[in-house]
Formats: sequence, C-alpha cells, structure tokens
Amino acid sequence: MNRVAVIMSTYNGEAYVREQLESILNQRDVEVSVFVRDDGSKDRTAKIIQEYDKVHFKISVLETVS
Repeated sequence: MNRVAVIMSTYNGEAYVREQLESILNQRDVEVSVFVRDDGSKDRTAKIIQEYDKVHFKISVLETVS
C-alpha cells in the first residue's frame, strides 16, 4: 500500500478545514498521515484541528503560533 504524508498549514480556515481534513482522511488505497500547523488563526481553526487530533490517530498537530 502506498503511504503519503500531508503537511497542512492553516490560518483562519474555520469554514473549510473540516472539509479539507475529511477529504484527506477518506482517501482510498493509501495510508495517510496528516501533520497540521496553525499560523495563529483568530477564528476556531486551531480548536477544530485539535478536535480532529483527539479523534483521528492519522493526524498530528504541530506546535501552533499564538
């Protein structure tokens, strides 16, 4: 099986980050690891990626910028 690492940077992406993560996580025939870093969002983006990190073992949140 193919393996892919996705590195994702976010900033004020609350409206789209769930859809993006779901799309990545739902890929077939590939083992996916997702590394996400927030660049100091002022909306709920950082909270959303933290929620995904708790539920999905394929996601790792990197240190975020405050």
